[in-house]
Amino acid sequence: MKTGQPEAPKAARFFVGTSGFSYDDWTGRYYPGGLPSAKRFDYYAFEFPCVEINSTYYGWLSEKTARSLVSRAPRGFRFTLKLHRSLTHESGGELQDGLARTREQAGVFDSASALGCYLAQFPNSFRPGAEAFGKIEELANGLTPLVVETRNSEWQKAENASRVGAMGAAICCVDAPPVRGLPRWEPTRFGPVGYYRFHGRNAAKWYGHEEAWERYDYSYSREELAGRAADILAAEPDRDCYVFFNNHYGAQAVTNARQMADLLGVPVSRPQPGLF
Repeated sequence: MKTGQPEAPKAARFFVGTSGFSYDDWTGRYYPGGLPSAKRFDYYAFEFPCVEINSTYYGWLSEKTARSLVSRAPRGFRFTLKLHRSLTHESGGELQDGLARTREQAGVFDSASALGCYLAQFPNSFRPGAEAFGKIEELANGLTPLVVETRNSEWQKAENASRVGAMGAAICCVDAPPVRGLPRWEPTRFGPVGYYRFHGRNAAKWYGHEEAWERYDYSYSREELAGRAADILAAEPDRDCYVFFNNHYGAQAVTNARQMADLLGVPVSRPQPGLF
């Protein structure tokens, strides 16, 4: 009903969590030693209000698994889903088939109002051009809201970023090592949501690693996070904003997510092991 009064401005809502939650090396560092792996999500969701599901990059989530996660999540919990690699890293596939399967996979989360957004993370080889813009546009039209993360700094040129934003996609702001060619930290206002991913700053291991986890072996200092938190608060006055830590090795992501939540004014509640 119209009252003649202007609507109150929407306040930003910050959701801080980690990229993935089921890591074996978190046992003893975050998860209690006797906690069954089947209880990891319950333990995690007691503390954090969101999670980035990145296993969907490697394989499709079953409806049974999706329903289990949704049924165990607290009210208001948000899931963000990373797109399958066939949509972002492989060529030759039928995009519409992948889009349909992605929507089917997300249906359980969406119907429960628990879907935050979709994350399309592209490799360094994905560069601006007609084909690349066409793919992003097709994804943005088929999956809403869509967040685009690129690993190539060419996408940060004003004309490229604004073109992606004009498609209705949000642009992920990343904190990554100062390695040539990687995007720099640069919050944008494109799209309906804010999205930030912290990968760590392990420059020596970004390309020179033997094991994949070495790339993400990094712990942010509180001082490093304080500067980023100030930037996020300045850039996000009125959107839902997701902040995820991908420096998962040794549960460093958990420690840094807790610190960031505190800096953003949305501190989390630590789980009590006896409850699980």
